[in-house]
Amino acid sequence: QFGRTKSEFGYLELNLDTGAGGSCVVEVLNAETMSPLPGLSLAQAIPVVANSIEVRAQWQNGSEAFKAAVGRAVRLRFVLQAAKLFGFRFRSA
Repeated sequence: QFGRTKSEFGYLELNLDTGAGGSCVVEVLNAETMSPLPGLSLAQAIPVVANSIEVRAQWQNGSEAFKAAVGRAVRLRFVLQAAKLFGFRFRSA
């Protein structure tokens, strides 16, 4: 699934339920080229396992990689395994 937004944030917050054994990973893409931003690819995403309305998406490089997305038009790719994504929002740090 894709969503398009102009990123002005410190982190990405998810509202999801992964159940007992599900997960969610998020990739942040350049909106024009559809290529992952450095440090924010699926391969670098840390699977989120939670039933929460306020859980942060995470990547191996932490918030440092996320700074590259600030002020840019991005698309988000959510990969869900036995999970339900109810919403997401960008939050300031």
